[in-house]
Amino acid sequence: MTKTFETGGDSFTIYRSHGLVADFIKNTSTQVYGSGGGGYTYNGTGGSAPISISSTTHFHDKIFLDHGNGQQSLIELDDWDIAATKGHEMLILWIIKNNAERGPYVYVKNFTTGQNLIGNNVIDQLAEKPENIFKQNGGCAAITLIVFVGFAFGAIIFSFFSVVSEAFASFLSFIAFFVPGVLYYFWFKTKNIKYKEKQRVIRHNIDEFLKNYRG
Repeated sequence: MTKTFETGGDSFTIYRSHGLVADFIKNTSTQVYGSGGGGYTYNGTGGSAPISISSTTHFHDKIFLDHGNGQQSLIELDDWDIAATKGHEMLILWIIKNNAERGPYVYVKNFTTGQNLIGNNVIDQLAEKPENIFKQNGGCAAITLIVFVGFAFGAIIFSFFSVVSEAFASFLSFIAFFVPGVLYYFWFKTKNIKYKEKQRVIRHNIDEFLKNYRG
């Protein structure tokens, strides 16, 4: 059973794998991050930034599903942290976009335990969630870039119109300073509207697939 739908100019197909767990393997890995520790000394005095250490644990699950017809399939999930063991009945959905060879897993259901998990981050990726540059690294780089572009744009406008009237050129260059920020705002707003509609349609079709699924 599959389900194909279109939204935002893209085609999506939902696939499923359903069966009893023949084997289940869970592994974990840990990434450690460090920052700080820099400093200076001058004439025997100085200071250093405090060292900050953090870590993130990742879960890697391998699920061997027996489909009851002599065939088995291997499902490998990263950072889902599934609770399962041999004999559990499970349903797993994945979505392939625009006839690609592979696609990400979006939904996992363990009928035996009642566990239901949906990949919100994966759905965001499929729906092409736009990145707000003002939220990256505190927004400093984005603000600096837009201010720089605004100044450059304003300077070009001023140099072009100053031969006619410096007052008029100053006015136009002042307006031009805000143009990059305004353009980015409307670009991001448009992309965000398209993303939310795609996300809504993808979630709706997953719900419809599950509602009509009979095993």
